[in-house]
Amino acid sequence: MQHDRPTEAIAAFQKAFALNERLPRAWNGTGAALERLGRHAEAVDCWQRAIALDPQQFDAMLNLGVVALEQETRLSAGRPSSASVKTAPPGLFAADIARARKLLAGKAAR
Repeated sequence: MQHDRPTEAIAAFQKAFALNERLPRAWNGTGAALERLGRHAEAVDCWQRAIALDPQQFDAMLNLGVVALEQETRLSAGRPSSASVKTAPPGLFAADIARARKLLAGKAAR
């Protein structure tokens, strides 16, 4: 996804969904694009769908947990973050894991 063109990314993902709605990586990408546009609730819905389709969708788990913690929603988002921090491959997700750990530590300190 082009980080500077989230609207175009969403349109491209919608075309993919017209062919197949069971694409967890596309749901994750749609969520990321929606988040860039400030559409947090819609982004969360997309990430939840990605995880439902693929329980190993670490990107979506981390995105969901981090955004939910940042937005302080009432989701059970701490669980996906905690789970993804423990199970995500550190070589691929080091920055995301560090961000989630920092947010989780701040949440626990409150």
